[in-house]
Amino acid sequence: MSKKIRSIHTQMIASNALIITMLVALIGASVYFGATWLQIRNSQRLNNDLVEAKGKNFDETSRAFKRTINYLTISNELDQALNMEITDSISLDTANRAIKKAITDKSIFFDEIYGWYLYDADHHLRAHQRKRYNKGEKDILFPEMEESWFDPTGQIRSFMLDGRLVYTRKIISYKNLKELGYFIAIYDSDYLDQQLSTILASEKQFAAVFDEYGSLVVHNYPDDATMKFILEEVDFSEVENSQIVKIPKLGRTIVTQYISSYNNWRLVLAVSVKEITQLSDLLLLIIIVVGCFGLLFGNITQVVNSRHIVKPLSHMVQVVNKVEQGDYSQRIPPQPSEEMDILASSFNQMIITTDNLINQVLRHEIKYRDMQLEAMQAQIRPHILYNTLECINWLAEFGRKEDIRKVTIAFSNIMQSLAKGEKFITVREELSYTEDFLAIYKILLEDKFSYSINSQNIPLDDVIIPRLTIQPLVENAVLHGIKKSSEKGKVTVSLASTPDGILISVIDDGVGMDEETVRSINRYAETPDESLTTNFGLGLRNVIDRLWLVYQGKSRFSVTSSLGWGTTIDVFIPLKEDDNELFRDHFG
Repeated sequence: MSKKIRSIHTQMIASNALIITMLVALIGASVYFGATWLQIRNSQRLNNDLVEAKGKNFDETSRAFKRTINYLTISNELDQALNMEITDSISLDTANRAIKKAITDKSIFFDEIYGWYLYDADHHLRAHQRKRYNKGEKDILFPEMEESWFDPTGQIRSFMLDGRLVYTRKIISYKNLKELGYFIAIYDSDYLDQQLSTILASEKQFAAVFDEYGSLVVHNYPDDATMKFILEEVDFSEVENSQIVKIPKLGRTIVTQYISSYNNWRLVLAVSVKEITQLSDLLLLIIIVVGCFGLLFGNITQVVNSRHIVKPLSHMVQVVNKVEQGDYSQRIPPQPSEEMDILASSFNQMIITTDNLINQVLRHEIKYRDMQLEAMQAQIRPHILYNTLECINWLAEFGRKEDIRKVTIAFSNIMQSLAKGEKFITVREELSYTEDFLAIYKILLEDKFSYSINSQNIPLDDVIIPRLTIQPLVENAVLHGIKKSSEKGKVTVSLASTPDGILISVIDDGVGMDEETVRSINRYAETPDESLTTNFGLGLRNVIDRLWLVYQGKSRFSVTSSLGWGTTIDVFIPLKEDDNELFRDHFG
């Protein structure tokens, strides 16, 4: 009999071991390949977005520097200096000093310029200057010039020359189109490195920039010799975007590229697949280790489990499931063993305590917060109503029937949305009546300002935020920023997604705020307290108070402003899934 029992136990242990081993192998393979595929796909997508954004930054940098070249080379002073008559060495020296002064007086304001050279129409070097000299560097880098460096029409060109990024321009008189000379500006390599350093999300990526002729402009690879070897082995111009290629020293690598439509420069971002899949390797190792422990524990449990333990625990699981569904009337009956009876009594007490906490205290707290939130939102509605009716009355006095019709429709949309009574709405609904508000004030202020609303990869119909979060900020920008300015302005509403939530930015180029007001708002946003000085409007204070009420300090509110330069208000709203569930269940 004992042999049969041992045989049954052996078979059960063997079966248990086989099942756990197969399960661990299946889960491990699925998790590893699934995580690897997902990591590579996400890396390709993120690299595409990153290289696109940074490529456009490089384009803007190049445009800005070309504007600098225009500023330096198109002036009456330089035109006159290049047209000065040369009769002897004294007049030549006088003309060269005038040329140098015409450019130096302006170039000192641009730190990006490492140095410049100016040649006359006969290709003679007339003036040059550098802001610093590196050890072992020649005094004059380009004593002679080649006409092939310059565009004959006077357009600005940029390329690598003797290991330096240069911008060249043929100077033509804007008065009589006479050829006056040639100008070379050297871009500071330190600024190039700073531009490139902003591209990287981590140290595992490397990036390189090539000019329109395929010459390497700048890169961030730590070893120049290795980078040179890579460029000899791999022609990046032949690589398709987001393609996985084998690169020496790096192995299989995701290569993402941006080709500028502005100057045909190429920005290349590469990240090793091995670096990306390190997390997958770690997950596989953890699964194997956990599987081994599970195999050992499963076999031990299979031996020591008994009917007196399994049945009471199974009943407890059933009770837990019902409690989880909200039935707090469930109780575990007394158990035959002392230990299990103590556990059952403690569990019953825990159910009672949990019921008191969740079904009594939390309900009162939610109801109180609900009432506070509704009261705060009610403060803003009369303000919108008053301002809109004032707008309609003003338009009526001047007989502007079409504008009255537009304002009435926009106002009707706003009131229809506010009449629904929800305290939490989608981002699309919030932006809808915010745009209606902007349309009303655009008519009221007689097109004194323009506006734009931008959202970046945000599911407008899925993300839920408190009602009247964006509109009061926009109203503040219009009434206290644009309206008070004597110039035409613009209001921009920008929404961007982050890993933890969304960032809402309201930007205006109006009159701005003084430093004391900005400090007061930011201090109040950190810790809302009526005892603090609040020398700012009801709308901003109301938004801050409601954000604190809803998110309990997890949201962020900050203001950046300067007098005469406008104001930027940034609001970060956390959007964890469990937070949205709370809004739908208790505040919707």
